[in-house]
Amino acid sequence: MRAGSSTLVEIAVNSGPRPGHTGLLNPILATRAGGRPAALLASAWMAVSIAAFVLMMVSARQLTSHLTTVEILFLRSLGAIVILLVIWPRLGLEAYATHRLHLHVIRNVIHFSGQYAWVWGITLAPLAVVTAIEFTTPVWVALFAAAFLGERIAPHRWAAIAGGIAECSSSCARAPAPSVPPPSSSSQAPSALPAPS
Repeated sequence: MRAGSSTLVEIAVNSGPRPGHTGLLNPILATRAGGRPAALLASAWMAVSIAAFVLMMVSARQLTSHLTTVEILFLRSLGAIVILLVIWPRLGLEAYATHRLHLHVIRNVIHFSGQYAWVWGITLAPLAVVTAIEFTTPVWVALFAAAFLGERIAPHRWAAIAGGIAECSSSCARAPAPSVPPPSSSSQAPSALPAPS
């Protein structure tokens, strides 16, 4: 390649799940232009992801004084549906097809329960504590993988798990008191559920 020339390279990233998967997943193309490393593009996407998570956390904290937990989750899901509709023409209808609907139902029930607890936790604890607990996700993934999938955890991984739990405990102990008072049981809790007919 001549000096100063610009090339466009398309790299196929994990074009699909394991063989035997019933759904269709289009290849995701990572583009590298002008010789820039693909890691730079990945880092940029990670930075956008972190900013989105922080924005969602702060937005949820601010909305809890005006909306119920269910209403906040409804707006979050509505935004996700809009995004899916926007990318629909690119992915095609096959990307949304499934032959395991019952697994999606189970997953979404678990996900909704987790999101409900997450929004509720934001109203009860400082954002620093919520963030520290969120960063223990890899710890729980490793423990559940060992318990339910039989994966072996090497000694150095046990050391990392112990360090993660210790750091989370330390961060929670040093966190300041919540700047927003927790919702009273008479105002927030009943309003999070539909009124009886």
